[in-house]
Amino acid sequence: MSDRQGPQRRFGPQEIERIRLETPLEEIVSRQVKLQRRGREWLGLCPFHSEKTPSFTVVPAGAQRAFYHCFGCSAHGDVIDFVMAVEGCSFVEAMEILGGRRQAVELGRGERAAPRAAPPPSAGAQEQLQRALAIWRAARPIKGTLAELYLARRLGLQARDFEALGGLPPSLRYHPDLAYWAPPERQGRPRLVGRGPALVAAIQGPDRRVIGVHQTWIDPRSLGKRDWRDPADGKALPAKKIRGTAAGGAIRLTAGRAVMGSGEGIETTLAWLMDQGAEAAMGAWVGISRGNLAGPGDPEGERWLHPTEPYDHRGQQRWLLLDPLPGSEARAMALPPECRRWLLIEDHDTKDRALSDALYERAIKRAGAMGVRAETVRAPAGQDWCDWFKERRERVA
Repeated sequence: MSDRQGPQRRFGPQEIERIRLETPLEEIVSRQVKLQRRGREWLGLCPFHSEKTPSFTVVPAGAQRAFYHCFGCSAHGDVIDFVMAVEGCSFVEAMEILGGRRQAVELGRGERAAPRAAPPPSAGAQEQLQRALAIWRAARPIKGTLAELYLARRLGLQARDFEALGGLPPSLRYHPDLAYWAPPERQGRPRLVGRGPALVAAIQGPDRRVIGVHQTWIDPRSLGKRDWRDPADGKALPAKKIRGTAAGGAIRLTAGRAVMGSGEGIETTLAWLMDQGAEAAMGAWVGISRGNLAGPGDPEGERWLHPTEPYDHRGQQRWLLLDPLPGSEARAMALPPECRRWLLIEDHDTKDRALSDALYERAIKRAGAMGVRAETVRAPAGQDWCDWFKERRERVA
C-alpha cells in the first residue's frame, strides 16, 4: 500500500512533477540495470523479471516526462514508480530518496535521529545480499498472482478485499519459479530440491535499502505453503526462508506512522492491519522474528532462569534476558522516526510462553529507551491473528 492515495499531504503537486521531470531516469535505472543506448532510448535486462534478451526500455525526458517500459512483463512507470518498485518503498519514501522537498515539517521537537546503519557486511554476507537482490529483481508485482491468492486464503479473504487498504504494498512480490535449496550434506554444496511459485518480501534496513528477502513457497493447487522434503531422508523442510539478512530490518507494509504495529510474520501483521482498516491510519512493519523485534539481550542486566526448562541439551542454564544490550541498535528492527506508540502483535499459540514473554518485555524496554510507548496486543489463547481474523469475519458474515 503506497501513499499514492494522498501524496499531497506531504508533497505538493508541483514538487512531485518537478521530481518526475528533472530527475534523469536513465541515471537512476543504471544503478540497478546495465543500460546500452539505442538511438535516443536506453535498453537493458528487465530488473522485474528474468530474461536473457533485453526488453527493458528507458525513454529519457523530452517533450514529456521520462518513463520505462518492459516489453516482456509490461512493467511501466516513471522515476518515482521505479524507485518504489526496486526499493520496495512507499510513494513518500521514494520522493525522499529522490530528493523531494517537504512543504511542511512533519515532526516537531523530540524527533528521533535516524537509527544507525549496520556495519559493512563481510564478503560472505555480501554474496548472500547480491543473491537476495537478484531474487527481488526477478520477482514481479504481486497483484493478480498466486502470492496474492495465498495471502487472501490465509486470511479468509478474496483478493479484491485488499483494495480496502489500497492494495498489497510494493514490498511484497511474486516469483513464479523460485529455486529451493536444501542445506549441504557434511562438506558438500547446497542441493537443489526443486522450483516453484513463491511470495517474496523485501527486508529493508533503516536507510530503506533492501538487505534481504523473505521467501514463502506456495503450493499452486492448495494455495497453502509448499511441502518440501529433503531428498536424502524425506524429512520436512521449511516452506519459508530468508536470503540475505533480517537483523535490523523490517518488511514495510505501510509508510512510517505515529502508531505502528509489528508482528513476527507477514500473515500475522497483515491480518492485524486488515482488522484495523485504512481509516485507522496505523502503520505496519513486519519484524520477521521476535528476536529482531526485541534486539540482543544484555547478559549483565535483569534476567530470569527459564521456569520450565532451566537447562538446555548441553546442561547449560537457560537465562531469559530482559534488558536490551546497549549499543546493539543496528541488530534490532528500527522504528520509523514518526513512531510514538508501538503495538507488538503477538500470536498466542507459542510453545514457549516464558521465552516469548521475555522477548516482548525486552522489545518494550528497547522502545521505551527511544521514547516510544510500546505494548503487546495478543490474540486469544491458543490462536494466531490469522485464525482469529478469519473466525471473526465468519461470525460477522
